[in-house]
Order: sequence, then structure tokens, then C-alpha cells
Amino acid sequence: NDEKQKMYMIMEYCVSVLQQMLEKLPDKKFPIWEAHGYFCQLLDGLEYLHSLGIIHKDIKPGNLLLTTCRTLKISDLGVAEALDRFAKDDICYTSQGSPAFQPPEIAIGLESFSGFKVDVWSSGVTL
Repeated sequence: NDEKQKMYMIMEYCVSVLQQMLEKLPDKKFPIWEAHGYFCQLLDGLEYLHSLGIIHKDIKPGNLLLTTCRTLKISDLGVAEALDRFAKDDICYTSQGSPAFQPPEIAIGLESFSGFKVDVWSSGVTL
């Protein structure tokens, strides 16, 4: 039976991508109350990922999805990095995110950087 050889992922349905929503707005930005709500959800999601030792490294509007209830979901963990469980810090050595959302230390080519701070910086740029 071919079905036994396949793996299926069941995921929550998301109706839109923040980037697409922004592009449809005349000023290309959300009202402050709406941006605040999405930003708080983003920080909650990052706090959870970071508590597990996961650094996303590519936070941007194109990687933020919304459910039908307007719940924000962080997507595209393709360049994310899981820290060693026993690491004493969050130092990373590879950056593969989107340049427009990367912090100065990556832009100038530093060989190592704080992974958690990268996510915080790109969240601020996203806001």
C-alpha cells in the first residue's frame, strides 16, 4: 500500500500573509492598534521559540501568517537554528535571512552574533 510509505503534515489553515495584507493598504502600514496587536503576538511567538533554544533568523512580514481568527503564526523556519541544549549563550555563526531585516552586525560581516538579538532586531524592522 503506497499510503503507508507517505508522511502527511496537518497544519492549521492560515488565510493570509502579513506582507500581502500590507501591500494592499494605501499607506503600506497597519493602523497603530492593529500593528501593536500583531507585534505583541510576534513577540509571544518568539519568546516561545527562544525558550526552546530556536532562533528563527528570518523574521519579516512575508513569514508571518494569520489565521481566520487573526492569530499570528510564525512560518518558514528554513534557516532557523536550534541551539545546543547546554550552550552557555546564543552565539550563531551563520546568517541566511533577508538582508533588509538583518541587524548591523550581520550587515558588516561579523563572524559571530547573538541569535536572539537578530530575531528581536528583525521584529523591530518588521514593526
